[in-house]
Amino acid sequence: MNLVLLVFIVVVTLCGCVNCRKHILNLKNDGRKSVLCSHFGFAKDSFLSVSIHKLEGDLQHITFTLDKASDSGVTSLIESKSNSCFLDKSFKFIYLSFDKSSKSLVVHNSDSNYKGVIFEATSLEMEEDDQPVVKPMGLINNIQYTLTCLRLVTDQSLSLAKAINAIILSDLELLSKVKGMKIHELYHQQYLMYQLLREVAEKQQQIKESQHQLSRQDEDHIEPSDNMKLQEVFKNILSQITEIGSLRWIPYKMKDNILSANFTVRFLNSSEEGLYHLYFHNCAELNVESGKRHSVNLTLRMVEKNFDNYLSAGQQPLPVLYAIACLAYFFLSTFWFVYLRRSNNSVYRIHYLMLAVTVVKSISLGFHSINYFVIGKHGAHEESWAVMYYITHIIRGALLFITILLIGAGWAFIKHMLTPRERNVFLIVIPLQILANVATIIIEESEAGAARYATWKEIFIFVDLACCGAILFPVVWSIRLLKAASQTDGKAAINLRNLQLFRHFYILVICYVYFTRVIVYLMTITVIYSYSWLVELFKETVTFIFFISVGYEFRPVNNNPYLLVSDEDEDEDTVMERMHMEDIWSQSGLTDGVTRVHRSQSKRKSNIAMKPYPKSKDNESLLHEVENV
Repeated sequence: MNLVLLVFIVVVTLCGCVNCRKHILNLKNDGRKSVLCSHFGFAKDSFLSVSIHKLEGDLQHITFTLDKASDSGVTSLIESKSNSCFLDKSFKFIYLSFDKSSKSLVVHNSDSNYKGVIFEATSLEMEEDDQPVVKPMGLINNIQYTLTCLRLVTDQSLSLAKAINAIILSDLELLSKVKGMKIHELYHQQYLMYQLLREVAEKQQQIKESQHQLSRQDEDHIEPSDNMKLQEVFKNILSQITEIGSLRWIPYKMKDNILSANFTVRFLNSSEEGLYHLYFHNCAELNVESGKRHSVNLTLRMVEKNFDNYLSAGQQPLPVLYAIACLAYFFLSTFWFVYLRRSNNSVYRIHYLMLAVTVVKSISLGFHSINYFVIGKHGAHEESWAVMYYITHIIRGALLFITILLIGAGWAFIKHMLTPRERNVFLIVIPLQILANVATIIIEESEAGAARYATWKEIFIFVDLACCGAILFPVVWSIRLLKAASQTDGKAAINLRNLQLFRHFYILVICYVYFTRVIVYLMTITVIYSYSWLVELFKETVTFIFFISVGYEFRPVNNNPYLLVSDEDEDEDTVMERMHMEDIWSQSGLTDGVTRVHRSQSKRKSNIAMKPYPKSKDNESLLHEVENV
């Protein structure tokens, strides 16, 4: 009970640590050289919005890199060059560095494959201090807001915005372009305003050059101050904004040596689609005395969104996939329940435990589907659905391993008690499995760049493999026991069938572990990002087939050799006393080489004398086959 309460507290606590596709990464006194901030599959018309809320450190040695993984889904180029500081132009990916002189975040993009990637100086779907409470609606307000975000003006931005608006209204080409825009949506599409302002600046530059060539102005002619400011703004626009509406540098703010900046990366074309990784790099030199790198403090807010969905490009089919799997397990559990109730054969408690595993699996997948649907729609999960999913996930994992252990030990089928070493395996595996499920929750609720993420991922891999290996021990012990028992006269046929069935179950467990761990990992690193949902489809399909196979092998039927055990249970005290006496006799050495023949209850109750078992040719061949096994 205390363990369940502890798990519940951990689940509730962790569900508020991260808001799924709306991330908050906090680094405090972090001395790592590279930190993975975001990894997301972006499709056409998607964006990554980043808000550097608090950054303290040596800006000259701090960079951000944006890298697109190859189509094979293997480790990205940036990880293979982790020893570099990315402060030159030789690398073929996007990186951002800080320029103290201009107080800006410089965008370095020398790769032609990334020319369509657009940078904006705003952060979307975030509530920041420098964001306007009332969103700009008209064209003048949008121009004023854009000039303010780009730090092109410090005052009189309204008058300059009106002047630019007048220029646009006087030009038919620019006016027709503005009419094709949705003015009320320009706040969320700043690159359109950048393109418009650049076209205005280009036209004004052409007009100024033509006027300068036609007639030279008098030497004593003085330009109006407003016109000079406007020309200076146009000059900065041409140098800061590219032809496609992307920024070459992004201004930032400094207050009390704490940096804050906002930027958004847009992927508008299909050529920019891919799995992107955003890294933070601290390239400061190591401290001579301590041998550690100068630490940084950083609070990073991020929003990842595709066109109409917050899920990654390869995760969007997952809600439907989990819903279908939920229905499949529901129908399977219903069929199994009806079969058990209508069966005229012996039904054991282990059969109902198998039913419980299937029911909990169905409920867990249902909550998982709802959780992913809410994330895709709102970008953040509802804590109630997430908590229910994590609780059912932990229960399902524990029940599954308990069921596999009990079946492997032969509990309720060929024996009614567990040996001490089998009980020890239970005491080891069940807490480890709960720990593995808790580690899974911590991994899912932690940022990829958090220090605890890598730690708990290693813990999960080790514990999960330990559990998968431990559940095989009862099966191996049962196989050895049946091999020894198959040498007993009169029971060779039954024990041989049991032995074959145990070997089938052993192979099933091995295949289940191999396919759901090893093959799934290989698929994860090889499947294209847009088809990453196939990994979950494969995993759920293998699990479903495993459930059906185990249920079929150990179904309650008369001709199932695994269920050939007497229904008349011995008294527990009698069993314990008999086991104790057997241990005493085995230790005395008097019974060395003697094989005990365990007769059924019906034969023991009868007064018929036991006759010597005739050794026919068929029995001798059967015993020879057992020895070969």
